[in-house]
Amino acid sequence: MSSGWERHYVVVVCPKCRVHSQIVDDRGQKSVRCQNCGTNLRFRKLRQFHNSTDLEEAILIRTKLQASLVGKGDSRIISTIEFDKSKIKEKKGKKPIPNKPQEIVLSKIPAGESISFTELMSLVKTMGLDEEKFEDTLHKLLESGEVYEPKNGIFRRA
Repeated sequence: MSSGWERHYVVVVCPKCRVHSQIVDDRGQKSVRCQNCGTNLRFRKLRQFHNSTDLEEAILIRTKLQASLVGKGDSRIISTIEFDKSKIKEKKGKKPIPNKPQEIVLSKIPAGESISFTELMSLVKTMGLDEEKFEDTLHKLLESGEVYEPKNGIFRRA
């Protein structure tokens, strides 16, 4: 799963309702739906107020943009957004905490090493994944080929 591809978070404002800003995960999609008015918008034609690989930075910009849109009470959209980078948490040497079940399971399987089913289950339980969800996720990873079972009950990353 770690192919070097980074997510890009884009902050946009709906040009139809002009009162809602949102963060969009730029995955190359053609359209996005406004969370406020429900309008389908062409992603490439939207004005991008901010583009970042850091979700916290995008959230901070979106919050400031939304406050200025709602606080002024008019539909004018501000042209520049200033933000204080000191409010963004430093991520020096820290890996982001995985939050999807597949990311949690994959993060607990050491690269190039094997791990037993019981050991893996106890590791993912500490991350908040219950036994049923763990087994379902492990089954999906085995089917997709991201994880394989060289011996019965022993798992490795592909």
